[in-house]
Amino acid sequence: MAGDPLLVAGVAAGAVDADAYSTWLAVVYQVARALGGAVVGQAEHPAPGRNHYRVRIRSAAGTRMWLLLNGAGRLVAASEHPDPRELTFAFREVPRQDLFRLAAYALPRRRIWNDR
Repeated sequence: MAGDPLLVAGVAAGAVDADAYSTWLAVVYQVARALGGAVVGQAEHPAPGRNHYRVRIRSAAGTRMWLLLNGAGRLVAASEHPDPRELTFAFREVPRQDLFRLAAYALPRRRIWNDR
């Protein structure tokens, strides 16, 4: 039985990968431009309790979301920008997936977050 390609060694740890991070951030800025929006604030590195980089973007329509990168798995995801009192984020479709794929990032398969 083949393993899940998104489950790689170190993916649960807060791995810092400078090359993956700088390329991801360049793609994030391109995605924001493609959406007619902007990057809001500075990108945050993995920290205790969080195994991913994250940065907020805003679309031209004013929709805000987080774009996330797990450096160890080169996995990109997106989540809604929740109320600050919320403890969990709802995942959503990554915008402009084609740009992330061109930069060799992995993306969740469709419906990976809502299988049930």
